[in-house]
Amino acid sequence: MLRQNNQFQSNEERIYYSCRINILVMIGFTLINVILLALKSNTYFLFSAYIPLFLYTLGVELSGPYIVMGFALAMFVILLYFICFLMSKKKYVWMIVALVLFSIDTLFFLYNIYLIGFEANVLLDLFFHGWVLFYMIRSLTVVKVLKRQREEANTKQTLPEQKEEESIPATTEN
Repeated sequence: MLRQNNQFQSNEERIYYSCRINILVMIGFTLINVILLALKSNTYFLFSAYIPLFLYTLGVELSGPYIVMGFALAMFVILLYFICFLMSKKKYVWMIVALVLFSIDTLFFLYNIYLIGFEANVLLDLFFHGWVLFYMIRSLTVVKVLKRQREEANTKQTLPEQKEEESIPATTEN
């Protein structure tokens, strides 16, 4: 998808790459936030998924062995996002999986806002959830173009080989 000198072949590749980087940043901040929660820190970074934080917080509220279970479930969700990030480099379907996961995360976040009540401090979280969703959806709009470009590149690579084979004269023994 990228050239050897790290230049993008097309604007569509740049859009897809930007989305992948946004997912990686979201994964990093989510991981940091769960670790900060485990360390009982009052610091919180925006641009993270909600469900892993909720799972760990729920485990802490239930106490006992549920703390470990909440932490493990939070790490599992983060791992799912990371697998989506890694696999989306070669297979576009993993971007769809990431979009579905993050859409569920956003809907769960909105549902909790509805249950708990709206507070002004969630506005930035909502903005960043919208930002990530926007980039994921935008990246999927260019997938069709990227598939076509990849097919054309594969066709161009196979055509010269076929021409060389055709131009080699067959040797016949008399």
